[in-house]
Amino acid sequence: IHRTTDASSLPPSPTSRLHFTCGDLKCVVTGTMSRLTRSQRRKQSQISALAQYILSGDCKNVCILVGAGIATASGIPDFRGPEGLYNTLKTQLAQDPGLLTATPAQIKKIMETPIYVFDCDLYRENPVIYNEVRLALILGTFERKWKPTIAHYFPVLLHMKGKLLQVVSMNIDGLLDRVGLPPDKILDVHGNITRVACESCGAEMDFADFVNEVKEKTRNIYDPADGPDKSTPIKCRRCGNATVKPRTVLFGSNLPKEFDPVTKQVMPKADLLFVAGTSLQVYPANTLPGMTSKNAKRVVVNAVDVGEDLGFDYDFLEGKCDEVFLELIIELGWLSDLEEVSRGNLTESSVELIRERKLAEPNA
Repeated sequence: IHRTTDASSLPPSPTSRLHFTCGDLKCVVTGTMSRLTRSQRRKQSQISALAQYILSGDCKNVCILVGAGIATASGIPDFRGPEGLYNTLKTQLAQDPGLLTATPAQIKKIMETPIYVFDCDLYRENPVIYNEVRLALILGTFERKWKPTIAHYFPVLLHMKGKLLQVVSMNIDGLLDRVGLPPDKILDVHGNITRVACESCGAEMDFADFVNEVKEKTRNIYDPADGPDKSTPIKCRRCGNATVKPRTVLFGSNLPKEFDPVTKQVMPKADLLFVAGTSLQVYPANTLPGMTSKNAKRVVVNAVDVGEDLGFDYDFLEGKCDEVFLELIIELGWLSDLEEVSRGNLTESSVELIRERKLAEPNA
């Protein structure tokens, strides 16, 4: 049984890796290769080498582990960033301890350890807190407020080329469901906000029905004028317990049953693993990179270096996920495929990034 926690159990281990930044690659947009420094040319050549490997016959099976960082370009905050959910919630509670429908002891613990807001023990004690904190994501997802990014479409391109083995998503926003990937290619290891069920008896509830109840029974901590003055639990229509919530994995609860086959059967088959937009701080999902074979290539795409203490070697591509993946897609010669498959369904910031890139280098 795998339960979600906030720290890896793997011992620290030195890693060797290549480190190159998307900022270095951006100079290709503003100047020719002849204007690049030796370091910049080397870093661009590393992107080229990665693309060549993907296009080669040696790279048949690609896995991708993604986190909240691939969705920030959509406008969905991450968790641990400076403006992420945890820091924002802590600041708001410091200003207004009555923000959440919680006891002083519960507020104190959330202030001390913000991830406690998504702890299974707290949910059992007080289920309305979850809906209050998740209200913006629940309503925004239902209203399709956010669109997928370039990073969401990179697995689609791999699938089109017959190279995608598996996407493992640590996100719950359901955006990967909207890019056209077959469902069996996606494992939502931490659940999905659009799938709702009773934690007690397992009875499912239609997402639209759940949204209606959330609107009626959950105080809107983000816009107090919109919604009821007081939060009340959402009860199961079958068993009557106040334990109806999206099927998202809380800290301390079990991961989906599909996690074991992915770790034991899928990851060892990967020739290449991308780790994108995650701090790699949530166990056991952060052990997946170590489940690949010793010959597999691993590439971390993130704004900051992560995973140094998890015991696996990797190459590091520093930068925003959309920017890094766009450079790689261009190097692969897949930009026209990206534009075709994502037309009308790509978030505006991603569309603008592609537009700027093409203006700067028309032959991209």
